Amino acid sequence: MKIARYKDMSAFVSIWIGQVVSIIGTGLTGFVLGLQVYQKTGSVTQYTLIAMFTVLPGIVISPFSGVLVDRYDRKKVMIFSNLIASISIFFIVVMFYMGDFKVSIIYLSMAICSVCSAFQVAAYTASISLLVPKKHLVRANGMVQIGDGVSKLIAPLLAGFLSAKVDIWAVIIIDFITFLIAILSCLVAEVPLLEKKDSLKKKDKTFLMDASVGWNYIKERPGLVMLLFFFSIINYFVTTVTILATPLALSFTTPAVLGAVLSIAGFGMIVGSGIVILWGGPEHKILGIMSIIFIIGICLVTAGLKPSIPLVTISAFLIFFFVPIQQSCSNAIWQSKVHLDLQGRVFSIRRMVSQIAIPLAYITSGPLVEYVFGPLLKTSIVRESIGSIIGIGKGREIGLMFIFMGITTMVVSILGYKSEYIRNIETELPDVV
Repeated sequence: MKIARYKDMSAFVSIWIGQVVSIIGTGLTGFVLGLQVYQKTGSVTQYTLIAMFTVLPGIVISPFSGVLVDRYDRKKVMIFSNLIASISIFFIVVMFYMGDFKVSIIYLSMAICSVCSAFQVAAYTASISLLVPKKHLVRANGMVQIGDGVSKLIAPLLAGFLSAKVDIWAVIIIDFITFLIAILSCLVAEVPLLEKKDSLKKKDKTFLMDASVGWNYIKERPGLVMLLFFFSIINYFVTTVTILATPLALSFTTPAVLGAVLSIAGFGMIVGSGIVILWGGPEHKILGIMSIIFIIGICLVTAGLKPSIPLVTISAFLIFFFVPIQQSCSNAIWQSKVHLDLQGRVFSIRRMVSQIAIPLAYITSGPLVEYVFGPLLKTSIVRESIGSIIGIGKGREIGLMFIFMGITTMVVSILGYKSEYIRNIETELPDVV
């Protein structure tokens, strides 16, 4: 398949700028909506349901979003996804402007945005290989990661400042405007059209049949299967400790200090992404990924050892510093090993499987602390051995869980590198891009 490849990254940079701005706007909305729902209802359940409606619908629709991305113009998919999401956000703006608070409208809007995000992310990630030369794939993915870091650093601070100065609808309308900026950035960028193969031209082929193509492609390549499930496990660990980081820190410090720690962690993500952009990533990506995962495991153990702000802050910074590096390397491997006309479907399956770990972590993290690690720390053997090191007061059961997760993460990284399928994926599985 001959596809016009751009010698520079101008089209990608144009789309990337719009996406970074949009991510910041989405971060603003997520922060203020969560705050509003909790303050209005006083219900932790209704508060956590926002996270569920923000994530789960996108996971469910992912396989079908990939089919659409491979069937149609990826640029148009990004534009229409952002357009529909912006309309959904505008309804929330109107609701707050009219003073008619309905949590059901918020849930519905978040669900629509989640579905739109599934299509947008599938089209965006599948377009990177079209717009960026192979040698710059890690750098391009580093740029994608830096958007998440900027959002984590800026969105909470900006949302807190604006919430104290203007009405809630005025804060959310910023998100609506950022969607329009993302649409404009797509409009001005030139994205090559893929030549559709016969399999995609057949009108009698159902979405379900096409969606299975993505999974079959992965299944036929054991290295990709192993890598996919490896990251699903890591995603579960990282999401679990991210959820529990707040109660862990609040067990021995104030919300203001916690906010500072989270900002430093977000800054770490920006620094790590910046280094990827300048460096271009390690030559041996799998070795780099496994080494980083092992270091992250050490950081988790360190964070759980003592109720210490310096330890937690350093660990959080290093974890978020290394995450964009390993994620950029992983994305670059997938982008070079999957045919361009299949990337929408394959990447959507990849996203669905790996992100299943996120709602699973939300469901299990609390019960694990309360019913497993809490009682475990109270047993005489653990209390007299590990408890004498980490302490046995408030929040120490979360510290124990961090230590367990950290050790498990280190073991998983070693086992991952010992797997020949994963270790040799860069050489044994040929590049197709």
